[in-house]
Amino acid sequence: MQERCYRKEEFEDYIRKIMETYRAVGLAVTIVSPEKTKYRHFFGWRDVEKQLPIDENTLFGLASITKSFTCLAIMQLHEKRKININDPISRYIPEYRGLGQNTARVYHLMSHSAGFFPQKRLCAVDVAREMGLMDRGDLAYSVPLAEEGIRRVAGNLDRQERYIAGPGEFLSYSNDSYGLLSDIVRRYGGESSYAEYVKKNILEPLGMERSGCDFLRPAADENTSLLYRFEDGNRTGDRDFYNNAFVLMGGGSMKSTVADMEKYLRMYLLSGWGEMEQIVQSESIGQMVIPQVNYRYGWKYGFGLAITRLESCRVIGHGGSLPGVSSSFLWSPELQRGVAVLCNTSGVPVSNISMAAMRLMAGLPVEEPFDIKERLWAPFDIEAACGVYSCEEGARAEIVRLGNGLGLKDPGAVFPLKMAAGDELVFLNRMAVQDLKVFRRKDGSVWGLRRGGRVLLKE
Repeated sequence: MQERCYRKEEFEDYIRKIMETYRAVGLAVTIVSPEKTKYRHFFGWRDVEKQLPIDENTLFGLASITKSFTCLAIMQLHEKRKININDPISRYIPEYRGLGQNTARVYHLMSHSAGFFPQKRLCAVDVAREMGLMDRGDLAYSVPLAEEGIRRVAGNLDRQERYIAGPGEFLSYSNDSYGLLSDIVRRYGGESSYAEYVKKNILEPLGMERSGCDFLRPAADENTSLLYRFEDGNRTGDRDFYNNAFVLMGGGSMKSTVADMEKYLRMYLLSGWGEMEQIVQSESIGQMVIPQVNYRYGWKYGFGLAITRLESCRVIGHGGSLPGVSSSFLWSPELQRGVAVLCNTSGVPVSNISMAAMRLMAGLPVEEPFDIKERLWAPFDIEAACGVYSCEEGARAEIVRLGNGLGLKDPGAVFPLKMAAGDELVFLNRMAVQDLKVFRRKDGSVWGLRRGGRVLLKE
């Protein structure tokens, strides 16, 4: 493909605008081709109080980008015929008996479409403290924690009395599903832990020497960014990677650097090849990027990866969010480019930055226009959508009447919603386009709402 250039000054001005709007402390960006790094730049600080800069080896949290590593591991085991992703979940996780969803398969976990409602988050530290494990080494490698974690997570899923739908019908973002997947990797990967399997079978073959699931090593590393977040308007920063970490590692435990993420991006651009060896077959990469279910407005979800289009080009990747972590990576097979954005501050829409890079390389303006094709909803449909929605994981949304349309009521603000086809609702929150989707019964009444990928029940 003919070389497409990005407009450096326009791109960096856009990044600075996002950082100012969302009070981001530090941020790192890289753009790669299959052969080399095309762009690498660092903004702000890894430690703002000490004025310590960011470089290509600074460690950041990846949060849910971890899910793509989990699906790579699952596809490796599928290739080796140690598991089959078409098998029922209960074949590999006996703690999950499938009482309500006995037809759910492993691949449904990979696409968040097993039908589970979001459950209350089980944090690693809470379970480890109950078990007396906090002084017994890094929790990422703890076998007792993994065994207790899978027992609790699988039990909670089995106890659900209501499901979103049958497996494969709808997506509801599920860290519990990825907890089950990470335990399949632990049991069938030939290593003592999920973290050890990923290290030996993905990170080491790709030369990602500073990446891993560890919690204690990055906390002690001099070149690790502090984790910044805002509480009551006040900024705090620490290196507590255990903060809000899920009890099972496959959903969000990875940490990495710009230099290592460049190697990870090239592996996708080269269809599973690292510098020295192929870690997964090209057919497996191809299977991961097949759209399985609708995800967000304009996006579909495959296996650990989300997929959209920029004109004739596919754009594929994932984002992540945890306390002190905002992350995103994208690549395009047609453009033969990849981008990673790592940020040390909560709640920064870095996916805007990664998509801006893709847009520029596709010859498009840096900012996507907020141009939604609206559909006129019937008065009954508008009224039926109003109400409060929530889930056990803690997410909540309130839809209210706003003139002749609808609004999303959040603390201190009501966001006007644009009504689109497919019962989609789209709104602009500062610089980030966000979306909701209403779920209706056959009689038109509303039972649920998807926000941030999670399906919430109407109260």
